[in-house]
Amino acid sequence: MTESLTEVFLALVQSGLFGQEVPEKVLHLTAGEWQAIHEESVRQTVTAIVYSAMEMLPDDASLPDDGLLLRWTAEVDRIERQGSVMDRAVAGLMGFFKGHGLHPVLMKGQAAALLYPVPHRRECGDIDLYFNVPGEWDRARTLLADREIRWNVKPDGSLCYQWDGVEVEHHRKLFDLCSPFTKRRMKEAEKEYGFRAVEICGASVTVPSPELDLLLMSSHIMKHAFGNGVGLRQICDIALLCHAGGADSVRVRDLFASAGLLRWNGMLFSFLSGHLGLDMDSLPYLPGRMPDSSALLDLVLEGGNFGHYSSKGGNNGSFKFFCVLLKKLRTLGRHLKRMNFSFSLAPSEAFWTVISLSAGQFRIGRR
Repeated sequence: MTESLTEVFLALVQSGLFGQEVPEKVLHLTAGEWQAIHEESVRQTVTAIVYSAMEMLPDDASLPDDGLLLRWTAEVDRIERQGSVMDRAVAGLMGFFKGHGLHPVLMKGQAAALLYPVPHRRECGDIDLYFNVPGEWDRARTLLADREIRWNVKPDGSLCYQWDGVEVEHHRKLFDLCSPFTKRRMKEAEKEYGFRAVEICGASVTVPSPELDLLLMSSHIMKHAFGNGVGLRQICDIALLCHAGGADSVRVRDLFASAGLLRWNGMLFSFLSGHLGLDMDSLPYLPGRMPDSSALLDLVLEGGNFGHYSSKGGNNGSFKFFCVLLKKLRTLGRHLKRMNFSFSLAPSEAFWTVISLSAGQFRIGRR
């Protein structure tokens, strides 16, 4: 997309997120421009969010042609239906584990969807659960085996399986952080900041406190931005979390300072205010400096959702027998390529991430 059309696309996303009136330039788009916006919406997994903005356009605005509009409407219907399926799966899964005395914590996903004006218009992926009570991760695996649910362990150590047709992952850590020193501090922070309950499909679901959730989302975005790439959906999540409020500004800043992510968060907050129109008053705290976030925007636009659309990141069928090794090397290569960007924003995390990925080359096939 051209720079001007990118601005229009972001204005539509902003409108869909916050219900704000779209600018004049959105009202007179051509059929080709709507096609380009639809394609970018798919790449960024914000198809239904942009559709919400379209629903607020005045009667005299130019809309996509009938064929595209019909296809777009069908896609939104699919997204909403999948959201309902995910909600039921979360409720059933939480009921199952809690019924056996376990205490899983839902990370992002359907908990983040609750922040949206229309929750089921957030495109869902999988269900991520974190077990913070010692021994419960192994106990959960045993319960799955007792139900004859087949699972496998991913390269990062997470457990992966299907529940009612939905992909589920169990994680041993809450935050996407690699520094061993930071991880120890954040484990203590979990006890200090704690968790809370929300309701999903009639079930009580444990999620991180607003302060922990901000760090969870921010570190997740950072991990992907420094590596394979990150799409707009994850940034929309944290924009709405900021917009919802509820976090103590002093405690949030202290938490990010302890994690060594103040500079990174300055970049992220700059993106939220500069490209998604988040009011500065909605930021959990005001960073000392708001850097130019155009580099982060370039990363978002380059590869789309998790970098899947990067022209340099596709799978090469010629190497299918070495796909595991190639994936690891490709991820390491992308981190090394973005070293200037990552080391300028979170040097400790950037360093330990590269060390972790390098060490991971020797763990292929080991569990």
